[in-house]
Amino acid sequence: MHTLGTGDAYCDVHVKADEYHSIMGLEYIDPHDPQYLRGKALIAKALEGISLWASMLHSWIDIDLHPKFNLDGSVVKK
Repeated sequence: MHTLGTGDAYCDVHVKADEYHSIMGLEYIDPHDPQYLRGKALIAKALEGISLWASMLHSWIDIDLHPKFNLDGSVVKK
């Protein structure tokens, strides 16, 4: 964020905390086959989280871009 000229103490702490919270949350998820419903649901939620994180970051730096992902991780093309 500092490289983009928008960093501050709040962002420094928040980004670091989110990094650890994301990893901690993944530790509680049992592995599931991505071909089955539970695996697909977990992948979809993870990709939704990435989309939300990207939208939040883009709002801070005034970019109107909101990526959406297919279940294979590729970006949905409009």
